[in-house]
Amino acid sequence: MYNFFAAVKDRVKINRKTAEAYLVALLLLVAAFPDVIFKDASLRLTDQITGAYTAVPLKPFYTIPNTTGWWAGYNDNGGATYQSEPMMQFMVNSIRDGQTPYWNPYSAAGALGPEALVDQKFSAMTLVNALLGGGSLTYNIVILLALYFGVFFTYRIVRELLGLSAVAAFAASVFYLLNGYITANLGSNVTQSYLYVPICLYAAMAFVSRLSVLRWCMAVLAFSLFFSCTFMPTTITSLIAMGCIILGFLVNCLQSGKYSAKTALAASFFLGMSLLGAFLLLAPLYFPFLENLKSLGTLEDYSKRYFWGLRYPNAIMSFFSSSHLFESYNAAEPLAASFNGHGSFIGNTVFHSGVVAIGLGGCALAKRMPQFKCLVAICIAVAGFVAVRLFDPVWIQELFVHLPIIGHIGSQYWWPVIMFPLIILVAFGAHNLQAKNVRILPCLALMAFGIWAFIKIYGVFGLQEPRLEYKTQSLELLAAAVTFIVAVALFARFISSPTILRAVLGSVVVVMFVELMLMGKMVRFERNDLFSNMPPALQFVKDNIGNYRTMNFGQGGLYPELGSAFKIQEVSTLNQGGLPEFRDFFYASINLENSQRLGYHETTPLGSFPSLILIQDKPQTNTINWDAMNFLGVKYALLPLTYTAYETELKARGFEEVYHSLATRVMENKRVLPRAFAISADDMAGNDSVDLPSDYAQHLAPVSIDSYRNGEVILSGETDQESLVVLSDTWHSNWTAVLNGNKVPILKVDKAFRGVVVPAGSFVIRMEYQPKSLPWAIGSSIMMIALMLFLTLRRKRVNSKINALLLKTV
Repeated sequence: MYNFFAAVKDRVKINRKTAEAYLVALLLLVAAFPDVIFKDASLRLTDQITGAYTAVPLKPFYTIPNTTGWWAGYNDNGGATYQSEPMMQFMVNSIRDGQTPYWNPYSAAGALGPEALVDQKFSAMTLVNALLGGGSLTYNIVILLALYFGVFFTYRIVRELLGLSAVAAFAASVFYLLNGYITANLGSNVTQSYLYVPICLYAAMAFVSRLSVLRWCMAVLAFSLFFSCTFMPTTITSLIAMGCIILGFLVNCLQSGKYSAKTALAASFFLGMSLLGAFLLLAPLYFPFLENLKSLGTLEDYSKRYFWGLRYPNAIMSFFSSSHLFESYNAAEPLAASFNGHGSFIGNTVFHSGVVAIGLGGCALAKRMPQFKCLVAICIAVAGFVAVRLFDPVWIQELFVHLPIIGHIGSQYWWPVIMFPLIILVAFGAHNLQAKNVRILPCLALMAFGIWAFIKIYGVFGLQEPRLEYKTQSLELLAAAVTFIVAVALFARFISSPTILRAVLGSVVVVMFVELMLMGKMVRFERNDLFSNMPPALQFVKDNIGNYRTMNFGQGGLYPELGSAFKIQEVSTLNQGGLPEFRDFFYASINLENSQRLGYHETTPLGSFPSLILIQDKPQTNTINWDAMNFLGVKYALLPLTYTAYETELKARGFEEVYHSLATRVMENKRVLPRAFAISADDMAGNDSVDLPSDYAQHLAPVSIDSYRNGEVILSGETDQESLVVLSDTWHSNWTAVLNGNKVPILKVDKAFRGVVVPAGSFVIRMEYQPKSLPWAIGSSIMMIALMLFLTLRRKRVNSKINALLLKTV
């Protein structure tokens, strides 16, 4: 028995540094999120919004200074509320019901699936949530696990691969978990990729440390997790950050004599192949996207994005703190956001790093640095360059304006290229202090720069109401933090006892933790799960709408993409998967006044998405083609109770109020047309595209919708002459039709919708959707899995060949 346990112990033996990583990750997660772990608070943003509207209790564990409400510490919660979280429930429904996720019939008049990218339908987090059945508890467990392993691998990178001290690894882990970029965007679709960067860095750097088949396969799997996150701006910038860090690590291997130039090139090549392997593994995601790239207009959309630079010097202090002369994020007072017409910052895009972290980063340069000096130099150069880029000086503007895609990535998405190098610099700074091997001047210069910025902004903005007492206290804490980190940087080298020095540096990490927690201003509501507790007005709609559609006014009721979660069809969208033809139809049918267009700018005069989310109760300022809405099958219009002008307008157009809750009024359209109908097909046969005659509504015959699923629609009926059967769903070339057992073409009706010509008599039409590239994608994915299994099983032989090849290049 003893021998058995000894054998088991040997097999599961964990080295000390890995054990530290497990423990530190657990400790930090419990310390940072005790409200979520012990008090049933939620990290899910729909829980926050629903909690605010329905008086769900807040569940703070710590007394977090917060002057304006739960939203004060957030940056952009719309991406989660209107895109990624509803799509998690869409994926839950799709998997549970055995339906394809490649077509979403509930958004607009039908939209593409994972090709939408921004809603993260195929991200690791979405798929795990969906496979586990969804729900608020599941979501919180999944995101906490992702954060846990993010901290775990951050610690291991610093401790094992860089060989730095435990204090350094702990400091880097704290900063990874609590810097302003992650806390202000936690739960958003923007930062899902952030969670997987540490495992990618660890896998890539471990492979660089020792080239082997198994480590290469681990890199492929790690990058597959990362690339499953398809919010491209932050995926691209996070990839840039990783590339810079890995490059610095690889150069160290070269400079230390561990590798020759040819071996370093070979390592770089194989890392590139790991990215390709991840792409092939995720082919069911990326092949359909590439297939639809042109038809979606994604590249064109990104090329029109405008880069809003940060205000200089107004935004500088926000690097150090989110609360000072003015507050940032959603807590910013209007005067701060538009002071003298120049604004204190643009949008809510300046994410605090904290005085302690910046001070530790300033200590990253050592007096004696025999190794990793190139890594530190690259991290300093990259983080500094991007920080300057955010202010958009003319010389950088001229450089970036000519770069496709990258040149148009918004300032709020560039922060990974600052934060990840800064994580490395924080680790080296703490390590250098412990080793009494610090160049003090950079740290002092950074602190002096922050003080200068404060004086400069004070001259412009001043210290004033609102919340003057809170700002004063924040400034006092900021001054104390500056004094503390400067004192430690100056006097740590004079501490002779290693134990006392570790204790002092441990207190630095604790202060950084507290500072970042206070600046995060995060207070959360109790879990409440909107998707499992449908509001009464929406329940009424769900029970009575059938295959018709809704039209939602404003941000309440059935806001855009919420229909995808509840399986209720809605005509508007906040998603990239909407097809250009439908956008053209929507904008031609609904002409909103500019201030009511979501994302209106001179470069995007129609707005970002077909949406009524910003529509005001001013019917006289907007033009809506109600005949077009009848054609789309809009049975219900959902109005906030306060929209009395539109209530009057709709009643004048034949709508009737059929339900109202405390917040939402449901108006039924009595003139709605059937979702599927037949009209005479004179001279339509043989055409690829047809336009409906102006009087079609007076001559149509309803067609039965026998089955309506994500990727399959079955229609049936009977006509006494050759007819065009029209379904008011968007047309796409990947839809195919079978009429009475024979494949037939699907015509494009009114440039955007589907139609099939049928002969006289009874008919059954089956329409099915599948990306043309999907069989190839599945084949590529299976081949990649088979290759990795083969390499893993034959790893000894393959490794010996790799080693023999590398020996020849030395």
